[in-house]
Amino acid sequence: MKKSLIIAFIFTISALISIPFALLKVNAGKNKITITEEVLRGDPAIAAGITLRVRSHWNRHLLWETEYIVGSKESSQSKFTFSEKEVSWGRDGIVTAGISFPTGNHFYGNTDKLGLDFDEIPFSEIVRAAAEKIDNGSSQYSETVQIKDFYTYYPILFKITGQSAHYLREHNEEREYLTKYFHILTGEDRLNITVKKDEKNEIFSFEGEIISEKGKFSITDTQTIGKNGIYYIYCLTDTETMEGVDRGQNTGIFYFPFEEEQDFWKIDCTEVEKLCEFPYDFTPLEIMIDQEQETLLVAARKGEDYRFFVYQQTGKELILKQELPIGQKEEFLFDKNAGLSESFSKGEAEYPNEKEKDIMIPQLCQMIQKDNNILITWNNGWFSFLTQEENKYQIWCEAKFPDIGAEKENKEIPFSWEHTCIFDGERLVLAAFENWYSLNIVLAAYQKEKEVYVGLYRHSAEDITAKKDIKGKMEPQGARVSKPHSEWYWDRTGKLVEPLEIMVK
Repeated sequence: MKKSLIIAFIFTISALISIPFALLKVNAGKNKITITEEVLRGDPAIAAGITLRVRSHWNRHLLWETEYIVGSKESSQSKFTFSEKEVSWGRDGIVTAGISFPTGNHFYGNTDKLGLDFDEIPFSEIVRAAAEKIDNGSSQYSETVQIKDFYTYYPILFKITGQSAHYLREHNEEREYLTKYFHILTGEDRLNITVKKDEKNEIFSFEGEIISEKGKFSITDTQTIGKNGIYYIYCLTDTETMEGVDRGQNTGIFYFPFEEEQDFWKIDCTEVEKLCEFPYDFTPLEIMIDQEQETLLVAARKGEDYRFFVYQQTGKELILKQELPIGQKEEFLFDKNAGLSESFSKGEAEYPNEKEKDIMIPQLCQMIQKDNNILITWNNGWFSFLTQEENKYQIWCEAKFPDIGAEKENKEIPFSWEHTCIFDGERLVLAAFENWYSLNIVLAAYQKEKEVYVGLYRHSAEDITAKKDIKGKMEPQGARVSKPHSEWYWDRTGKLVEPLEIMVK
């Protein structure tokens, strides 16, 4: 026993002693990380003075922070940190909220295994009515019914995810109120329903599917969290045409107030307020609050028509202050290199066919406020940068970020989701990693309405970790397999981690 303790002690001391030597060895080589500039097009002097800061890691224990000044003759500088514990990264808490109801997809449940409160399931009255028609000795019954025979409006629920919430009303009371408040007509929609009973003649499971009179539709919505409430906007969208659907619904911009406690929100959904109207046929893409200017900013689309709305907050009311068309360039909508019809790609057809046009409609990825300016990114690599002049927004530049990484690696460039930017009134500089796991940086500079410089800044770790005898790979801190849904990474100590930054020092 004593011998084993001595051996364990020796191993422990050896491990502790080896750490400083390992640190010295790695730290001594930290300046070997280099970033080299490759001018792809334009004048690199436009980006002179920009500092790139890259945070990288090797196997979540070795952490580097490397800086490089564009246009400088100085080499890059690195700070190195060793973490004995494996560092993990996660996204900042994402809170979403909105109304929901079954709209064309299958819904099903098992009352035994799920322990459901029967009144909480979708269309419980229809399920009960179908169950009553099951003959003795039978275990299953199916039929198609008119929903309006049971429900004039679709039953509505409001749910908050990503945040603990205490709902002050009973479930049925809340659902009944919201159902009447939003009053989405069931119209001529039908429901295919199948109900099964067990040996005790009790409802065991159910399954249903809505057949809409005019094709399937769903809720498209977005929300933003204010100081004491949730700003919410939605529309009903045809799942085939992606156009707005009119079901007599109560549309507009809504506000759900809540009381914030230490670790949860108290919310009474019957206190929802309608702040202003919003056109039902516009699909809301993103909404955000400008607390300083007391405005609500909304990006929306109708078909190929994209709009940016500005609402001024006056007391509990919102007043439309500005409506600005965005993304109007033809090349923004249709990329000839994106796998469209051969006749269109060769220039034999002026426009792609209707099916292709629907596929190529860009999707908004992020809308971010930079000082008093707005940067909107789209999934096709385009961006819209809006500035303010005399309290009105204007388009300063709309262009496509260079897809260098996509061309070389056949991968989607992270720019649409992860990017960094600075704007000094005369130049806009944007940067993003070449691809999701690369430390190479694509940097692009713009003057009003035009690209003026593109450069690729190669990180030496790309060459080092590409060697066959090297295990592991240096990656951006926070690199993940799935695409991100929020702007920043945090490590588990609560420290904000931005894998890539650009700045002027």
